[in-house]
Amino acid sequence: MSQSKLEASQQRYVDIILKSTADLTKIVNEVLDFSKMESGKLHIVDEDFDLYEVIEQTRDILFINVLTKNIDLNLVIYSDTPRWLIGDKLRLKQILLNLIGNAIKFTDQGRVVIKVSIEDQHQDDVDVEIVVEDTGIGISEEDQQNLFQAFSQVESSDSRRFSGTGLGLVISKNLATLMGGDITMYSQPGQGSKFALKLPFKISAKDSESRQAEASPVKALIFAADNTCLMETRTLFDRAGINTECSLVENQDGIDPVVECIQRNLAYIDLLVFDLRHLGIDLEQLLDTGSTKSVRILLMDYDRDVESLSTRDNVEFVSIINTSRSIAEMVNSEPAAVEPQDSSSQAENSDSKQVLLVDDNQVNLKLASELIRLWGHEVTEAEHGSKALEIYQNETFDLIILDIQMPDIDGVSLLQ
Repeated sequence: MSQSKLEASQQRYVDIILKSTADLTKIVNEVLDFSKMESGKLHIVDEDFDLYEVIEQTRDILFINVLTKNIDLNLVIYSDTPRWLIGDKLRLKQILLNLIGNAIKFTDQGRVVIKVSIEDQHQDDVDVEIVVEDTGIGISEEDQQNLFQAFSQVESSDSRRFSGTGLGLVISKNLATLMGGDITMYSQPGQGSKFALKLPFKISAKDSESRQAEASPVKALIFAADNTCLMETRTLFDRAGINTECSLVENQDGIDPVVECIQRNLAYIDLLVFDLRHLGIDLEQLLDTGSTKSVRILLMDYDRDVESLSTRDNVEFVSIINTSRSIAEMVNSEPAAVEPQDSSSQAENSDSKQVLLVDDNQVNLKLASELIRLWGHEVTEAEHGSKALEIYQNETFDLIILDIQMPDIDGVSLLQ
């Protein structure tokens, strides 16, 4: 799918699937991790890693769960938080997947907010705090006592519809302890929960270099109708090295205050950014005013269509669920649109070969066939050795790919 022509939202979902597969392959076995912890055989690995990327990728993986709910998922990483740290990024992601995943799972209305900030810093040592706060069902005081115990789950009438092993929070708490930190929580039934992860890290030498590289002369004026959404969008652009000015929109006041704000700042800005979440003004009418004709405009939301607005020459739609690195690249360069090549055009431009592919596993056969075609070659499929032998006697091939283990004639015998 990732090699085919996809819409932007489809490509994002494919990327999420690919990333999820890679991450879940490493961390899905909670029981194994728990047994390693019990036996003292789980070790923390320290390496340079991009904190922003780890958190943004974790948010991206879990965002797919938000699409079925009418809630906001907000990520706020304050600009003074170091980007490059030294620590175990896989275990950090494992903790975050659990904390953020739980918050989304137990929240049916309102929002889930992830806030990342510095709690304390001394030279190259920094304590990072990652707070995950939701407006979900909350947890009673009694259930909070057992929350970090193995195989224990909240058993209220609201939460029994949710499944799980009861190990996620236990493993997360133990991982945080192994990394020299801790997880604390505060919750009230019906009012949501707040989990705070605090971890010590060393600041990597790459951090100062990355901040210099990301600096941009671009200035953006950002509008949003919700304070938390405005903070999220602003910090996203701040992390991308873009200078920002912000204005909170009061929907009931209409477009006049927004137009006035744009006119006051038009000479000093390169970008107009509208966060469409909760925005209730007539944006069509606003964009028809002369004040917006000569400036580049970004409309930001989740992966929803903004059809009539995004067809204007100076208007682009950008997903809120984006990385700061992608925002920086998008804002600082405007590459010409290039049509992706399909498999037929690749075949015309390459030295196409005739390939016989033999495999009794249908999934492997179809996947390998698609890949071979994408590489510009013609492929003939055979699902067992007898069929392959019949085809081979009547046609000529440049390459034959054989599965070794097949029920009728195995690959080695067929080759002989």
